Amino acid sequence: MPVSPLVAIVGRPNVGKSTLFNRIIRRRQAVVDERSGVTRDRIYSHAEWGGVRFRLVDTGGLVPHSKDPMEVAIRAQVRVAIDEASLVLFVADVETGVTDLDSSVASELCRSGRPVVLAVNKVDNEQREVDIHFFHALGLGTPWPLSAISGRGSGDLLDAVIKTLYEAVPEEVRAGAAGFREEEKGPPKIAVLGRPNVGKSSYVNAICGTERVIVSPTAGTTRDSSDIEVEINGEPLVLIDTAGLRRKSRVRENIEYYSALRALQSLDRCDVALLLIDAEDNVTHQDARILVRILRRGKGAVLVVNKWDLVEKETGTAESYELEIRDRLPFARYIPLVFISSKTGQRVARALDHALQAGRTRRHRIQTARFNAFMESTLKGNEAITPAMGDMRISYAVQAGVEPPTFLFFVNDPKKVKPNFKRYLERRIRQEFNLTGTPIRLSFRSKT
Repeated sequence: MPVSPLVAIVGRPNVGKSTLFNRIIRRRQAVVDERSGVTRDRIYSHAEWGGVRFRLVDTGGLVPHSKDPMEVAIRAQVRVAIDEASLVLFVADVETGVTDLDSSVASELCRSGRPVVLAVNKVDNEQREVDIHFFHALGLGTPWPLSAISGRGSGDLLDAVIKTLYEAVPEEVRAGAAGFREEEKGPPKIAVLGRPNVGKSSYVNAICGTERVIVSPTAGTTRDSSDIEVEINGEPLVLIDTAGLRRKSRVRENIEYYSALRALQSLDRCDVALLLIDAEDNVTHQDARILVRILRRGKGAVLVVNKWDLVEKETGTAESYELEIRDRLPFARYIPLVFISSKTGQRVARALDHALQAGRTRRHRIQTARFNAFMESTLKGNEAITPAMGDMRISYAVQAGVEPPTFLFFVNDPKKVKPNFKRYLERRIRQEFNLTGTPIRLSFRSKT
């Protein structure tokens, strides 16, 4: 299938790139804050304007000659986005006018050879439109006035983007516009979740085989949720790198709050979540809270113990460690567990294999006849569960849905279904149909 063209939003820090990104894709995906340097990794999404579909990437603020380690890492991410792009959407700020940084970024874009559309942001009224003419000095063509926060001028800007795309790469645009379809399902989405600094971004980079997202020993480096399209053994999937999730009482600033909010939104739209646990910390209360969130949302899950290379090992270390985790998380014994090292690459692919299998299990459907035959063989003549059943009788059962697997039982009186019988029934269903890695839901309804 042809790939739709990519438009990269580029500019110096705090000119409103993320606000424009959210405006174009029509939802709040990128974290926005008045402070500069909030966006760090490349953030991708799909967009459409005038019947033309394209991909959009938001980037961090570009500071061409800075020696600051974080700004150097951001600069590397921006340059990758420029290299990938069919067109660069350069954003400047009318309030500050043309700065030396703008000129440096503009010179770098001219050297890249990519077509560029220049947007001058924060033009909130007609009086400010007069000032956009100073931006002709950048040598990037017509400056387009824009207010990303209100949407003023965004339609004209996008018209210019589409026109430039058609003029610069007409075949690519037409192939992308015809080839890309926003399907309801698409490839499986796997979110990488966990507390701050457990190695989520390192894991994503290990899978991608490149520095796809910025990694730093400083907790809170990742702020946005980044969708990363990869292909594993010929199978396309989307990895979602997320910000670390702290306890609410420890969230001190708006940026961290909105980063956590984006992480939870990523959980809502994923199929499976990889919950990374720091091997040196073992399972914490916050790990357990995150896992509960995953399972309550009906998502598949894999427990991934990262930094396993830092643990001193003896015979049976892994077995003892797993037993301790299972004891601390008794409600999740059906969740696969794998020990990895993102640093060395040890078993990183195996964690992903477990995630893909959990995704398939989450979509598994059982034939009604087979399921009722299983129920009959499980209950008939089984005196051991008679006390748990009490006066309750099941007349018929059916799988009512998937994602996660949901089973509906028609009984004489739903109020007579005891909790211990529900637990027994769930355990037997899991054993019989190998429903590992996914929560399942049981519903009881009166047969009348």
